[in-house]
Order: sequence, then structure tokens, then C-alpha cells
Amino acid sequence: MRKFFIILFLLVTASLSAQTSRLGHQRAVHLTKQEVVVATDLYRKMMQSQTYKLFEEERKVFSIKLKGVNPFPDTTEALNWPGDSIRNYTLEVIKNNLYRTDFASVEEARKLLISTNALMSKQVEENPELYDLMSLANAEQMREILSPMFQAKRDELLEP
Repeated sequence: MRKFFIILFLLVTASLSAQTSRLGHQRAVHLTKQEVVVATDLYRKMMQSQTYKLFEEERKVFSIKLKGVNPFPDTTEALNWPGDSIRNYTLEVIKNNLYRTDFASVEEARKLLISTNALMSKQVEENPELYDLMSLANAEQMREILSPMFQAKRDELLEP
């Protein structure tokens, strides 16, 4: 599940970094301290949205059904793959390891993966200011911005 988060994080940040910011200007890739505070607050607010909650539910289901199978490429080289290459790679790994997962079929995995990706896209569309800021953040700032999510995950793990 940790690799799923890492790959998802890398995919989102790479795709956002590859785009020109909707803020309408280009600058060095980093935020001011105030922008980090604003982005962290926006992330915290996004976590309360229905889209985020649905995304998290589907991501959890996908992770649980994988039963430890890692269907994601291990290198950041995959971030430069065209189009649906990562999705195709993921589904190919699931197909080859279907017996080790809880997916009834590759089609079930494909539908869940597409649905999860659609929720992620909707989340980006609903939070343009946040994702604009994230596209300019460096790695240390991204850790700070995402800290509410990391804290929620720690809290979830510590629940009795």
C-alpha cells in the first residue's frame, strides 16, 4: 500500500510539474512559507470533501484486493511513459498475478483503477488553487503540504 501512495504521489506531482501553472506565470519551483501554509490548509480542507473521501475508499479497496502484489513500476522512469502505459503495465501485472489477488478478474481491476483515476482527476479539478501551488512546490514543501494526509494515515494505523 505504501508503494501505491508513492507511485500515486509521483504521478500527480510529475503531471502537475510538467504543466505550466494556471497561476499564469513561471518561476523557480518552490513556494514561499506563506504559500506552503495556504496549500497545507487547502489540502486539509480538500480532505473533508466527498470526492476525497470516495477516492480514499476506492484506493483502500484497490490496495486490499492487491493482497501485497505490487502492480506499479519501481522506477520514476515510468513517469515519462506515454498515455495509458502505466495503467496497461499495472493491469498486465495484475493479469499475471490474478491468482494472488482478491480481484475476480482483470476487468474488475481495470474498472476500479479507472474509477479511482477519475476521482483523482475530479479532485484536481475541484481544487485548482491547491494543485497549482503543489505544481510549484519542491519535495520538502510537498511533504509539508501532504502532512495532514500522513497524519491521518498514522492515526488510522494507531486506532484500536
